[in-house]
Amino acid sequence: MWRADAKLHTLWSVYNSLLYSRSAYPDYDMWMSYDQSARLIAVTRDIQQRPCYITDREPERTNVELIK
Repeated sequence: MWRADAKLHTLWSVYNSLLYSRSAYPDYDMWMSYDQSARLIAVTRDIQQRPCYITDREPERTNVELIK
């Protein structure tokens, strides 16, 4: 289910960031660097210039290059 909804989640997160950025400090919620949609979400986080946190459950799968 998450893979099918990742693009929609990203779209709504960007819209919410644009709408509430003057009154709140929006962020995306959990992000796994090895998820199928990790690159899309990483790009939108970079554009937003907001803090993020990584929730990789399997450290051996962490995509270090994407995080950099």
